[in-house]
Order: sequence, then C-alpha cells, then structure tokens
Amino acid sequence: MTTDKERSDIQEALLHLYLRLNGYFVSGFIAHSPEHGKNIAQIDALAARHKFNREPNRGVAPSKFLNPKGTDLLVCEVKSRNQQLQFNKSFREDDTAIQSVLGWAGLFDEKETIRVARDLKLLLQPLTPARKAEIGVPGAGETIVRPLLCSPEICSRRDNQPWFLCGSEMFSYIAECLNPKTPRDSCSIRYDINLWGSSLAPLVRYFKKLQPGDHGGIVDLYKSLNERVQTDTFKKTN
Repeated sequence: MTTDKERSDIQEALLHLYLRLNGYFVSGFIAHSPEHGKNIAQIDALAARHKFNREPNRGVAPSKFLNPKGTDLLVCEVKSRNQQLQFNKSFREDDTAIQSVLGWAGLFDEKETIRVARDLKLLLQPLTPARKAEIGVPGAGETIVRPLLCSPEICSRRDNQPWFLCGSEMFSYIAECLNPKTPRDSCSIRYDINLWGSSLAPLVRYFKKLQPGDHGGIVDLYKSLNERVQTDTFKKTN
C-alpha cells in the first residue's frame, strides 16, 4: 500500500508530466526563509510555456483546459482529495514569497515583479472565481501568470469550484499523447522509456502499457506503481 508521502510524490510527478507534454518547462521552487531550518513556502510546480512552442510531428495540440496564449507562467499547487482546494496560506498571504517565485521565473524586471505579485496575490485567495484565475495576470510581452490548483484524486470539476486541474483531464490528455489509438507516421511512441528520467519513467511506463483508448486512473496508477516496487524488491532479495 502506498503511503501519503508516496501518493503525494506520484501526484506531483503526474502534474509535471502533464505540463511537460503541454510544452511547459517545469520546476519546483522553495521560497527561502531567513530563519535557520525553515522555508517560507514551497511551490509544487512552476511551469513556463513560451509563445512559439510547437511540436507538430506529435499531432497533439495543447490542452483545451489550459488553453495557453502567449508566454504562460503557471504557479501550481497539488492537493489530495481530503485537502481544501486552495493555496497554502504561507504562500498566498506572503508578498515576499510571491515576489520571490516571480523573481526566480525571471520574466519581469523588479518593478513589474512587484506589480504582478500584487495582482497575483488577489487571485491566490480561496474565493477567487474560476474564470478570473484562468485568465490570470497580464505582464509585459504577452506574458500571463496564472495560479493553478491540481487534484488528481478528484475525477472531475464542478462549475462552482475553483479553477483546478482534475484527474480526468490529466489522465485523458497524457494517454492521448503517450498511447494514441492509432500509430503516428512522424512520431514513434516506442522507445527507451528510461529517457524520461527516474521520476517520470514509471508514470510513462504505466501509460504505455494501457490499451489504446484506455486512459487509466489514479487508483489504478497507485496500484500499478506499488506492484512494480514490490516486484523490484523481490528480485533484489532473491
């Protein structure tokens, strides 16, 4: 059985995979504290997609849910099913933390960073309407900054909920990219999966083993990864 920490790691890796397939450069980020042994806030995914991004040989357009326009910067936080769909208070209420995240992204000069951080702070609040968060905060040069919550354990999103990325959107899009119903003439889908790296390869392997048209799901993913860990442990000890 997977632990809460393992499930959390899987959810974050799933988000990173989804964003990468949508053309985003993805990284986590820690807003450091001057107090020894502490940090102000941690960002699960800071993702940037540049306006000229394209990968035509794959034949899959960016997600209609994200609908990126121009240069898109997403500030993302992952929530499990039993957690509230809102950004952590340590981040959403701290001007220094928000400015630190935007400063590291490097899309704005210092003056504009303060202005964008101020406007973004309003969108990070729990009662922000979904449409406002989806539109985001405009910056110079066709740049948009948007706060995105993510909950892979929640299957679908209701109209009265915040703007968040749900499990059905993530699994259907990833499966479309990695395991299409028909082969692609200009893009092979069979290759060394380990090229994805240690954090994403297990997820890619899961999707590649699905039947074409099958999107999988978070419970099945937990089970599959847990079984693989048990098999690998058995091989090492026998």
